Amino acid sequence: MAAPTHTSRIAPTGIDLYDGFVSKITFAADPNITFWEKSVKLPSLDGGEPINRSTMFNTVFKTKHPGGLVDVTPATAKVAYSLQAYTDITAIINDETTITVTVCDGSQLSFFGYLQKFEPDELVPNTHPEAAITIVATMYDHAANVESSFLVTEATGT
Repeated sequence: MAAPTHTSRIAPTGIDLYDGFVSKITFAADPNITFWEKSVKLPSLDGGEPINRSTMFNTVFKTKHPGGLVDVTPATAKVAYSLQAYTDITAIINDETTITVTVCDGSQLSFFGYLQKFEPDELVPNTHPEAAITIVATMYDHAANVESSFLVTEATGT
């Protein structure tokens, strides 16, 4: 039976994010859309389910192989909003545009995507009205008709 070899961890480059505050979402189609971010969840990367490659010759373990494509799961946020948001969101919902998320140190993550959902919570006395938004990362540039990746711009500093 074959065995892997050990690999030592090397210190990463770059600067880790130190706080979730301030994180903002910008839609190129409407940079001043009428909601105010309260929490932001970036899109996740999912390699998908493993491919079972076990055969009748396996003796101890089920063996697996990774899939070939990466799924980018939706970004979400909790936002405060004004009723004007209904007009603004109706104008851009399902409209692919560039989405930019700016985080605490000024670093930015941009991708092609669209606003899929605007879901207001119940209006309850003595609470700040909130809504959940869902943003789908399409990872496709319709202008050039090609698959597209993220644009990551890290802030400089120490």
